[in-house]
Amino acid sequence: MQQQEFIPGEQAVEIPEDVLENDLTVAVPEITTVHTVAEFGQNIRNRIRQGEDILHNVNMITLNVNLENPFFQAINTLTTAVNNLNRDMGARLDRMENGMNTRLDALDTRLDRMETAINTRLDALDTRLDRMETAINTRLDALDTRLDALDTRLGNLETRMNTIDKSLQNMEGLMFHARIRENRRRRAGPGDLPQFVVPFIQGQMPEGLPVITSHNSIQRMRVADLRTYLDGYGVNYAPNARKPELILLLQETLGYR
Repeated sequence: MQQQEFIPGEQAVEIPEDVLENDLTVAVPEITTVHTVAEFGQNIRNRIRQGEDILHNVNMITLNVNLENPFFQAINTLTTAVNNLNRDMGARLDRMENGMNTRLDALDTRLDRMETAINTRLDALDTRLDRMETAINTRLDALDTRLDALDTRLGNLETRMNTIDKSLQNMEGLMFHARIRENRRRRAGPGDLPQFVVPFIQGQMPEGLPVITSHNSIQRMRVADLRTYLDGYGVNYAPNARKPELILLLQETLGYR
């Protein structure tokens, strides 16, 4: 059997050697592919047509030859051999064609099965991806809903905190003015009632500063202490303000004037 060899772009076919053997001196292809076998068949047909042409010329020559002539008998033998060879080669070519068609049909069937299997797997992957995409989108939607709810709660908390902060600011202002009024009342009333310490507007107590108990305690303060008190009470003053101006501002702020 002819050794098969893969040639890129062509499909090798297995053909028994005796199928391609011939008496017409037509060379058997070394590699049997669809292309080389078709070319071999064409060469066989060409050689047969050449033989038929020779036979026709011989028949024309022998029309006037005595039938008992030995030369005519030889030609008749040759004609019979050519006819037998023609029939034999036709049968061989038919077997080759049937064999190639059978192989090609088997390849088509195999390709159809492969295509069907691949399409089935691709359809399964598409379905799986669709399910995954749907599940992911569902979870993302749920997360979006939870985040929206958290945003709403945070917004509500911020609103409440702002309201509480405003209330505290109002209360701090009220407490600030209430202590100033109470200190003024104590200074104007009978007896020696102690003065309340008035906290700064941010709620801190004036720690580390001279305690204000009277009009004179303000007068005795240093400029730096006066500025710290005024800053704590949120009082604006000129950067180059002198000490008397700062004393006056602090006395007015705490109700000593």
